[in-house]
Parts: sequence; structure tokens; C-alpha cells
Amino acid sequence: MKTLDSISPTTKEINQTLQALAKKHPTLMKVKRIGTTKGKRPIWMAQLTDSRVDDQDKQRAFIAGGRHGNEESGRAQAMATIEWLLTKSGLKFLEKQIITVIPCANPDGTAEDIYKNTDGVNPWYDIEHKKVAAEGQSFIKALKNNEPDLFIDLHAKGHCGHAFDMVLHPKQRVYTEDFYIAWELMQQMAEAGEAATQIPHEIHSMEWPGWDGRGPNAIVYDMFKSIALLTETSEHNSVTLPLKIRTKAGLERIKAALALGQKKYPKVPYPGYPNHLVGASFSLGIVAVGKNAHERRKNRIAIWEQMDHFAKLNRQIPEEEFYKVCHLEYHGAPLKDACGIQIQVRGNCRLKELSLDGQAVDRSKGSLFKQWYTDRATYILVPIPDLKKGSYEIIAEFSKT
Repeated sequence: MKTLDSISPTTKEINQTLQALAKKHPTLMKVKRIGTTKGKRPIWMAQLTDSRVDDQDKQRAFIAGGRHGNEESGRAQAMATIEWLLTKSGLKFLEKQIITVIPCANPDGTAEDIYKNTDGVNPWYDIEHKKVAAEGQSFIKALKNNEPDLFIDLHAKGHCGHAFDMVLHPKQRVYTEDFYIAWELMQQMAEAGEAATQIPHEIHSMEWPGWDGRGPNAIVYDMFKSIALLTETSEHNSVTLPLKIRTKAGLERIKAALALGQKKYPKVPYPGYPNHLVGASFSLGIVAVGKNAHERRKNRIAIWEQMDHFAKLNRQIPEEEFYKVCHLEYHGAPLKDACGIQIQVRGNCRLKELSLDGQAVDRSKGSLFKQWYTDRATYILVPIPDLKKGSYEIIAEFSKT
């Protein structure tokens, strides 16, 4: 049974543990005070990465717990994630990723074991308002400094007791593969949590009658085109599973999510989280480009901000199997960097000719052009330098190998 004097991890426990871990692992973890609540309590952020490895090609993940003060499962899962990342099995993630964790986003609410903060504000739900509480101010500043590829908001269904855990996603933009990617990852997270603890898991969109799903996750998705997810853990003040089991379920879900950033998703050109496919589809899509993860992240956000101005991306119909004619029409502001167009062809093929508006595309080793294969398809990435208002034609001719 949970009692008010034993709700762990407390703000004091979190603060002490963070400082101790940062002192013990100075090359892997930094702790920063990113805000102070009205109750004069610090809001701490931990950032974990292997500082001996260059940051330019690292993925960025952002994990937040304790936004609602009476949901201790999220705080415990966030702290467990930090501790696991500093073990031998977690260190490989720090070589390829920068992982930011806010384990207790609502210290005042946590101290009082209440859902909102002590002013009755639902933390972070006010970040689009004119007046933003300290919790929201610290969050939005941390977000803008990190521009995450993956964002996970850790919660608990505090009224449920022994029920089921959930993985949810906000509303996705139409005519993208975002729903497909999110749903696939959510299934992997749910399976990992359920396999480790036998707690039933469900996956769902954050939209249901009476609520449009607008909240911090949707805002993060809209701002950065992050893969944005929210998890819910079942708990209750009088009837609940032991915290150790609830924490394990959450940690295993987080491990499954972070694993996506460690590898290359087969249908996109670059390693890491597959949200550099910004719009349209795997078979014909708009892709962020760049020499490293940092450049691609900046390019992704710049393209994402202009997505409403991509008026047309289509193929010449009827479409030939090995001769692709694709048209792009763009009405937005000029992009400082290139924009990529991804094209898929059935089977493994050889690219014979490739042109953009009648000019041969540079396919040399140092260019932004890419070609890759799966066991069932050939893909090419065609960069369009200095995208500005106008129409573009790509012609790609292949031959069967």
C-alpha cells in the first residue's frame, strides 16, 4: 500500500541521486538546474552521453517523468533509465545518442502528492499560453536547446490500481509515414513491457471523444517533427503493483524505444530515428539531408516548418517499373540547405541515369546523393540544393541487376 510518507522517489531522493551519479560519472553525465518552482524547489535535468565521442552524429532523445506530482511511477522509471544508461549494457547507447532526462518535472506537486502544481496549473499544458508557469518555462527552454528526435513523456493512471499500461501517440500529420513508424515502435515498447512484467499493455492514439489530444506531446511533434510518445502505468494510492515491477515495465519500454536510435531503419537513408523522412511516403518522400545527424536535424525542422507549402509531389502516371518521372511543386520560403526526395523501386536494381530538371545529379562519393537496398527494394535519395519556390522534375532510369 502506498502512503504519503513513503512515496518514492521523492524530490530529495532524486536530487541526491542525480548529484551522486554525475560526480561518479563525469564523462558520461551532467546535471543542470533548469528552473525553480514557485515553492523554491529546483527542477533538475540530466544529460547523458559519452563525451569522448563527437556529438555531431549523435541522435537526441528526451525523456520526462513526474509532470503530474501524484504519479510516482514516471519519476521512478526516469531515474531507472539514468541508472541503467550508466551500466555496461547502457553505455553503447551513450556512444550514439545524447539522452536528456527530466525525472521530476513538477517538484511542488510531487512534494504534495497532487496532480497539478500548487497553483493548480497542469504543468506544460500552459506552454502555448501567454503566462507560463516555471515548470513550463524550464521545459520549453530545454526542448529548444535539445531539439529531440525522440520524446517520451512518462505518466501513470493513478486511479487504476491493477489494470493495464499504455503507450500512446499524438495526432500525426496526414500524408506522412509518421503513424506507421509510431505504431510499429509502440508495439515493440508494449511487447517489451509486457514480456518483462506480464502487465497487460495497450497502444492507442491520444484522441478520443471529448478530447482532441492537444498537449505537450503534440506540441513537441509539431515543433520538431519528433517521434513523440506518452506512456501510462497503472497505480493507485491504496491498491497497486510494487514499484519495482512498475518501474521495470517502464524501463523495458524505454529501452525498446532507445534501441530504434541505435540502428538504421531499412526504408530510410540514414541511421538513427527514422523521422528524417519528413513528408509523403517511403516510396516517394521528402527527406532531410546532411553530412551528419546534427545537420539532418536542422534540415528536418526547416523542412517541417514549410510542409504546408509543398503543393505537389507525384509520379508520372502510368508509372513505368524502371523509368521514374517525379514532380515536386514548392510554394514556401527558400531553404538554406538541400531538400531530399526519396524514390523506391521494386527489387534490386542498378541506377543508369539520374537528372534534376534536365541536369545530371552529382552521384560522387562526397555528394548528398545516396542509394541503398533492402531484400525487396532499391532506394535512392536525390538532393535538391537551395530549394525555393517553383517546380522540379526528377527522372531516374534503372535496370534490373
